[in-house]
Amino acid sequence: MAGTSASLETVLKPIRSQVHEGARKLKAAAGLGHPLVVVLTNPHRAPVILGNRELVWAIEGDAILRVPVKPTAAAPMHTVGRNGELAREHGHVTAVVLLRTPLGDDRPSVEAFIPNNGEAVQLPESFFRGPRDAVLEYSYDEQAYVLVHPSAEG
Repeated sequence: MAGTSASLETVLKPIRSQVHEGARKLKAAAGLGHPLVVVLTNPHRAPVILGNRELVWAIEGDAILRVPVKPTAAAPMHTVGRNGELAREHGHVTAVVLLRTPLGDDRPSVEAFIPNNGEAVQLPESFFRGPRDAVLEYSYDEQAYVLVHPSAEG
């Protein structure tokens, strides 16, 4: 059985492109005082590589592994590098939401990724808190997205 592979750049480029386009369209509404959310969907259920990791890398930056040089230093740490779509631009975006409908199931679930961005209008606590919703917020302390509302089904 032959396998295929794709570079991280190839995988992330279409995700970043969609986030960029959504953020660009929302820019005109930035001064209205409302949360602005980019929603990614796959209504035709095309086979795409789009999980939590890929979305975080598209939003925050390329995946990197930081390895300390000193033997007494901390353990290696997964983090992000350059090229994140929301890392330097689009500070008006409150969240990026991944709307999924698993194969064999017609009920969508939501995974909301909320960057820790002081410019964006924050979402009310009641948003994306359904039983099939998962909410992750970026933590500077953890240098990662942390789950703040787990899905009851996942």
